[in-house]
Amino acid sequence: MARFSLRRRQHGPVGDPEGERFLSPMPAADAVGTLGVGAVSHVDERGRIHPHDRSWSLSIVISTGESWFGVDGPVRRTRIGGLPVIECRLRVGEHDVVWRVAADEDGPSGRTIVEIETEGADALTLGLAVTPERLEGVGSIERARVAGERIVIDGRPAVELGRLPGDVVTGSLEDGGLGALLGEVVSGHADPTRIVESGGRDAGLVALLPMIPSTTRTIRVVDGSEPERSVAPAIERIRDGWSRHLDGLATVSVPAWPAHLWPAATSGVLLAAATSGLGRPGSTLAASAAIGADEATVQAVADQALESWLHGALDPRGAGELAVALSVCARLGVDPPTTQHDLAAQLVVASLHVIPAGLRPDAHALLGRIAGARAMSDAAASAVTNDPRDGRRLGFGEGESNVPEADDAFERAMGRIMSAGPNARLQNPDPIVDVRAAAGSTWSWASNSAPDDPDRRARVVLGLRRMVVDDSTSIDCAPGAFDTWLGRSVDVTALPVRGGRLSFSIRWHGERPAVLWEFDGGGTPVFTCRALDPNWSSGEQSGEALLAAPSWATTSR
Repeated sequence: MARFSLRRRQHGPVGDPEGERFLSPMPAADAVGTLGVGAVSHVDERGRIHPHDRSWSLSIVISTGESWFGVDGPVRRTRIGGLPVIECRLRVGEHDVVWRVAADEDGPSGRTIVEIETEGADALTLGLAVTPERLEGVGSIERARVAGERIVIDGRPAVELGRLPGDVVTGSLEDGGLGALLGEVVSGHADPTRIVESGGRDAGLVALLPMIPSTTRTIRVVDGSEPERSVAPAIERIRDGWSRHLDGLATVSVPAWPAHLWPAATSGVLLAAATSGLGRPGSTLAASAAIGADEATVQAVADQALESWLHGALDPRGAGELAVALSVCARLGVDPPTTQHDLAAQLVVASLHVIPAGLRPDAHALLGRIAGARAMSDAAASAVTNDPRDGRRLGFGEGESNVPEADDAFERAMGRIMSAGPNARLQNPDPIVDVRAAAGSTWSWASNSAPDDPDRRARVVLGLRRMVVDDSTSIDCAPGAFDTWLGRSVDVTALPVRGGRLSFSIRWHGERPAVLWEFDGGGTPVFTCRALDPNWSSGEQSGEALLAAPSWATTSR
């Protein structure tokens, strides 16, 4: 009989600080959440669900009547449409059991919706296992029980089952105890207790429910602070809702970049913007402005970041990045936070020395709008530097930069994006391969410090913006074009630039590119496309033009 163990750790001597040694690093995980609440749960590489700020996780296990599948078995994860909707597939015999995970805003901290279905024709038993494990490590469960149709943990409703369970199994995780109990359930010899009392870090509970073919079972992981107030929506409705949120934002489509990349990055930015303390505030703020997020979102991120800076919670090394982000907001016409103008002015003045020269006029204008005082702008103008690294890392620097080689493939790829230009174009391959590989199957960009790194998502957004537009002087379309773009379409819609929003497309007639553009904003900016044809420019707000063949087109083929 095949059995599994929910136990992931080795135990050393009591009191030994190394006594809890995890057999693997923090697992890669994907956030699901809402724009009103932020991240509600994370789904890890085994398909386990980790509710935000809780000391336990929920695993899905399946019995065929002869053996158990799950936890230790391989789970295939994908992100549906690049959105915060995760699909997990577990092979059970000749068919898959599928569960999809998303979140909605019912309750103050949101709730996680899980839809489970079997693609086979055989009846199965579904086990919902609650164990004392957090995404970051060991958790705890002092008391767990089933009360009617819900699992209650430490006195708070935790999982709404949707029906009475057929059985409840409890036991210790030490020495594979829970796995052994489930093995006995398969064999028909279980004598399960119903409550975990003072379980601590080693106890778990499994609620068993029948899985009928051709039906979908929906469960809800709830906050527990108050009863549910509404019927859970279908996952498809949640997915459609996320798609509608992204419809009003800028879009970027460039050759060889998969269709899911942009929605995965932009939805991650919005989720980070809604989650307090998640990610680097400078990157999130600049990316929110760059995709055209509504002013309330941008202001909320800025307020949160400025408040963190004021109370010392923001790493001082991030102050320069935040100052650059604020100046980016000024360039794109996004007003600074209305509630903390003085603080914003202090930050920009204190950190202006790290802002690239090309961005300083924007920072000065920002100070003028914040303080309305010439003295403040004069004080800011006295700061000088020749260090543009912070601005370029955000994707808004000017010219080329010598980005140092990084150990991480994603960092190297982003370095190539930031330094894309005439001299780098033929020396560096299109970085899509490494950026795509770093995203994994669920379009999350994990790092050593975060299983689903929102800062990396923001940098993908800003890097793509760097490739498709440079508005430091004129509005230059496709400045970061690689040779792999030859003969292939580029489409950008509603991208915030200096003074308005820009939409443009590039199509090809043999080796000659045609550019079609439309600008929605004030003034009469000059439009160029220097990477493709350095001799072309236009002062019209919309139009189309057939450009000369790029000088590097023949060399690149």
